[in-house]
Amino acid sequence: MKKFIVLLLILLITSFLVTSEETISQKVLKISVHNTIGQETANWEYVKMKAFDKNGKLEKGYDKPVIINLDSSASHKDSIIVSDFIDEIKMLLPNTKIGFKLTDENKLPTHQIFLQFKKDSLKFDTQVNKENIFDGMIMGRTPEIDIRTPRLYKATGYNFLFNSETTDKQRRITIHRKLLEIIFLTESMKTFYNEFPFQSFNKINNSNYVYLGDFDKFLLQKVYADDFEQQFKDYLYAYYPWRYAFSFMNKEKMKMFATIVVTAIGIFVFILLFSFFQNRKFKHAYFKYLIPIVLIALHILNLKWIYEYLIELNSSI
Repeated sequence: MKKFIVLLLILLITSFLVTSEETISQKVLKISVHNTIGQETANWEYVKMKAFDKNGKLEKGYDKPVIINLDSSASHKDSIIVSDFIDEIKMLLPNTKIGFKLTDENKLPTHQIFLQFKKDSLKFDTQVNKENIFDGMIMGRTPEIDIRTPRLYKATGYNFLFNSETTDKQRRITIHRKLLEIIFLTESMKTFYNEFPFQSFNKINNSNYVYLGDFDKFLLQKVYADDFEQQFKDYLYAYYPWRYAFSFMNKEKMKMFATIVVTAIGIFVFILLFSFFQNRKFKHAYFKYLIPIVLIALHILNLKWIYEYLIELNSSI
C-alpha cells in the first residue's frame, strides 16, 4: 500500500509543481519591462536584446584582428579621424586588435578594411551597396575570400563621397559610424527597441547623426570580455526564473536536462508499478488490468507535463 501511496503522491506533487497561472514568457516580459527602469539592469537588458539572435546564440561582429587601409585619396584630415577612431576603440576595448598594420600579435586571418575617399571602380561593381547620407554617398562592398586559413579572411571596401560643404563634424560622425558598423554590427543589433535611447546600435534604418551611447559601450565591453558568459549567466539567474535562464544559455542542454529528469522519474515509477502489481491478486479479475493501465496512462501524461514545463516557455501547465 505504501508504494501505491507513493505513486499517487508523485502524481499530485509534480502536477502541483508544474502548474502556474502565468507562463514563463509572461513572467519574463514583466521582469524585462521592470529591469529596463534601473540603470544597471537596463544595461544588461540591452545586452540580452542586442547580443543574441532569435535562437539565443551569441553574435559577435568582431572576431578577428582588424587592419584599416587608407588609399592615397585619404587626406590628412581623414587619417586623423580614422586614427582617433582606433584610439577610442582601443580605450573602450583594450583587448581588441585593430590598427593600420599587422603586428606580430595580429596574424592572419584578419579583417582587412579598405577605405577610399573618391570615385573609383566601386561605383561600377555589381556587388556594391549604395547608401545616401546627408551630404553625399557611401559606397561599399564586403566580399569574403577563403584563402584556406583556419577561419575566413574578410575584406571590406568602402568609398566615401563627401560634398565640399561637408563639415569636419559631419565627416567624423559618418566615418566613425560606418567603421563601427563594419567591425561590430550584427543582425541582432539592427532591431530598434523603444525602451532604449537612440544610438549607434539602436536606431531606425541608416540614421546619420548617431553616437556610440552608454548602452552601446556597455554592450561592447561586456560581449568582448573574457568572462562575459559567466557575467551574463549571473545576471539571468539573479532576476529571471531558473528555467528561462537555463534555456536561454543553452536550449540543447535544457532539452537534455528535461529528458534526463523525465527518464529518471519514469524509471522510478515503472519500478514502483511493477513491484506493486507483481503477484497481486484482485477480487475482480479485470481490476488487474484496469488499475495498472489507468496509473500508467496518468503517469505518462504527468511525464509529458513535466517535460513541457521544463521546455515550453509559453506553457502554463
